[in-house]
Amino acid sequence: MYCPNVKIIHFKKRSGRAHEDSQKQKQANLHFYQTMEIFYKKHYIDKYPRWLTTLIFLAINLKRELHISYINI
Repeated sequence: MYCPNVKIIHFKKRSGRAHEDSQKQKQANLHFYQTMEIFYKKHYIDKYPRWLTTLIFLAINLKRELHISYINI
């Protein structure tokens, strides 16, 4: 259904922060970083050299691991 008068505002990562349960936070963060990888593959994988793509995915994974380990503290 299309409703032209409806406006939606997306607040980045808000749903993951709403959970008090650390397991749900971990799951939300995991999905966030997986989505970053999917987005990159969809829009940028053919635009940059393989070495840069590898570096980007390493950075995404490092950030995810740091974020998840921070939640455990």
